[in-house]
Amino acid sequence: MSDQNVQNSAKIEQEAKPIRCWTVALWAAAIALLAMLPTIVRYKGLYVFRSDFIKLFVPKLIEFKRLITSGTPWYSHNVGLGEGVGALLSGSPFFCLLMVFLEKWFLWAIGYSIVPKFIVSACFAFIALRMFVKSRSAAVAALLYTYSGFTVINSEYHLNWADVIAVFPLLIIGIECILRKRRYGFGIFALVVMINALTNVYMFAASSLFLFLYIGLRMLGGQPNHAECRWLLLTKVLCGYLLGAVGASVVLCPTTYYIFNSPRASLHNISRAEWVFYMPQRYLELTRVFFMPIEGHTQHAFYPYTANWASSGIHLPVFGVTLALVYLARYRNWLSKLIIICVIMSFVPLTNSAFNGFTNVIYTRWWFVLAFMLALATAKIIDELDSLESSKLRGYYLISLLICGVLTVPIGIINMFPNIYLYLYNKLGINVLDWLYEGLVGDSSFGGRTLMLYALMLCIFNYILLWFVLFHKLGKKLIFLCVALASIVNFAAFIQIENRSWKLDFVVNQVVAGTDGLDIVDQQFWRIDYPHFIANYGWFTNLSSPNVFISTRNPYAAEFQNVSGCGATSGVGALMPFNRPALRSLLSVKYFVNYDPENFKLTMPGYKFVKETAGTQIYENEYFVPMGFSYDTYISEGQLSQYSDCIEKVMLKAVVLSDDQIEKYGSDMEQYAADVKKCADFDWMADAQEMKKHTCSDYTADSKGFAARIELDAPKMVFFSVPYGAGWNAFVDGKPAQIEKVNIGFLGLMLPAGQHDIEFRYFPPGLRLGAIVSGVSVIILFGYFIIAARIWRRKNGEETLGHDPISKTMTETT
Repeated sequence: MSDQNVQNSAKIEQEAKPIRCWTVALWAAAIALLAMLPTIVRYKGLYVFRSDFIKLFVPKLIEFKRLITSGTPWYSHNVGLGEGVGALLSGSPFFCLLMVFLEKWFLWAIGYSIVPKFIVSACFAFIALRMFVKSRSAAVAALLYTYSGFTVINSEYHLNWADVIAVFPLLIIGIECILRKRRYGFGIFALVVMINALTNVYMFAASSLFLFLYIGLRMLGGQPNHAECRWLLLTKVLCGYLLGAVGASVVLCPTTYYIFNSPRASLHNISRAEWVFYMPQRYLELTRVFFMPIEGHTQHAFYPYTANWASSGIHLPVFGVTLALVYLARYRNWLSKLIIICVIMSFVPLTNSAFNGFTNVIYTRWWFVLAFMLALATAKIIDELDSLESSKLRGYYLISLLICGVLTVPIGIINMFPNIYLYLYNKLGINVLDWLYEGLVGDSSFGGRTLMLYALMLCIFNYILLWFVLFHKLGKKLIFLCVALASIVNFAAFIQIENRSWKLDFVVNQVVAGTDGLDIVDQQFWRIDYPHFIANYGWFTNLSSPNVFISTRNPYAAEFQNVSGCGATSGVGALMPFNRPALRSLLSVKYFVNYDPENFKLTMPGYKFVKETAGTQIYENEYFVPMGFSYDTYISEGQLSQYSDCIEKVMLKAVVLSDDQIEKYGSDMEQYAADVKKCADFDWMADAQEMKKHTCSDYTADSKGFAARIELDAPKMVFFSVPYGAGWNAFVDGKPAQIEKVNIGFLGLMLPAGQHDIEFRYFPPGLRLGAIVSGVSVIILFGYFIIAARIWRRKNGEETLGHDPISKTMTETT
């Protein structure tokens, strides 16, 4: 270490009143609770957020807890037509905190679970930043990172991604422990890699790419000084990364298998130009969010037809990127280069998609890593504020304001007076900004004047605080208060703006709270249907339903849902259309639960009213067909194509087989005669009643699979409306049986005449291998710590096991 580095370290360690980690934790907790307070008060103690938060992540955690408490958490029959645990699996340490709550308190605990995530995020960020700057600057920057625009805009995903924001700083701590040759550095790095990989597989890909950029630039920046040491260091980093990654295989293997088999795992309909360039408004929005607080996720204030749900927010409370710009102007080192590279990569679709595993060119869901680097650059300048000329700071302050003005004032005038622009566009042919004209006319996600005013007010508020911090004599003393105030206002305003345009009151009061009174006593296995607004209503009620809203789906189920009109293969959900009632019979839907009788009227044929409870109407499907029924007639996949608008009606008469299956089983079955030519001519109600005579008895389902009994008078194909896929094993009369994919994407068995006991058992693909690899990796890591401790003790001749290798802080000029 250079003399200058030693002197800087000495200065940091000689701080008169260093900030402690617990102080940062208290600030983080206070900010989170105060920002959430208006929502908590409104919903009488319950914290909720719109859309994915309440529609996906809350019921997902509820269902995952059900699986865990079953003791064999392999398969869920509540997730659509059925999904393996890979659709729900999480290794996040924060989920363990939720597991201690009883079921009646679980829903309430879910919302508050984000508070400890923010506390942990701030504390870990503080420890990591403390390795570079003084404790006061590190504490401020830890709050900036924790409550950056990225955190705010992803409020919808806090139950999932706040975990990632919390544990990411551990990677910085781990790699710095290796770079600075700390005791147990290799083991600490491997451990934090493992924690990050377990927490979120999807985001771990982004963290990994960034990590190697970070290491590469640190090494190019001259650490260590000798080439041999650099290669040794790189080898140590790679080995530590691999040990940590494979240590998380118990989660990585099953979830990776599931994700990469999902239809959404690949890019769809992306042209060559879209790999290289965004639309003009996308560049404007990407630039704006660095300088202004984010005001919306699904709606945008200034630029129509920019990306929704792209998670493009990164503004640091109070400071934005003003001090980061000062840092970039003053220094040419690894940190400044890393920030510039990350920003450039954000503006190029191809490189941006690399952080998403090349699955999406728009999403900037990796910006939590950039937020940390911007917070570090800001902290470095805060350390130097006393020595910086006020005129230079004023210059960068004005530059930031000017950029905000250029990006918002012209478009704001157009938004306030759109008729002027529309007149010029239509009369004078000013068509340079076609996208703006089309957006003003037809973009339903364009927020308009009100949202624009909200955004400008937030911007003005933050820049007033920035002026106070930089130029008022009390600003530096009250910097914590200013950052906390801006964080609370930015966060709370975003929550209220987003929630105001959504039927959240209805969801909380009529659906979530109303499911406790839903009581349908029926010994059979059956599924339910309901209005589509709450797509995962079945998860809340612990009742199976073909309707589902989830990011990744079984590819075979998705294929069937696509051709049956339930949803696109690459979409995020499947909802049975109300104009295809025969789907309900095919998929064993017995009840329709109308949780919104005031706004939804059931008009599908074949349903009789059963009862009303807690404002919810329950109807029974008179053409319900129980799970598991047999066919003696088949139709080829090619023949089915002529019935594309009513495949479910055909499937109530004949099973759909591939050509190979027809060659194998066709001699034991009859081919569908195609006596009905038009969809309207099918008598699906009569076919459903007939199919009831050929169903299984004693059908039972649990988290390991399902079982049934059936009696056949001839060889037949037995169909179960459970998605086909790896992980299934079938047993008939206690012996292994060949599973067939029938009816486009479901499980089937060809059985001979007679009575048969059927059992399907599911085990997540990759879980067994992952558990073995993780076990071996943990043993290796544990062994490393033991051996390293003994070597250290022998080398130093004293007991040092109680020493904290991270507590000693070091600083480098960056």
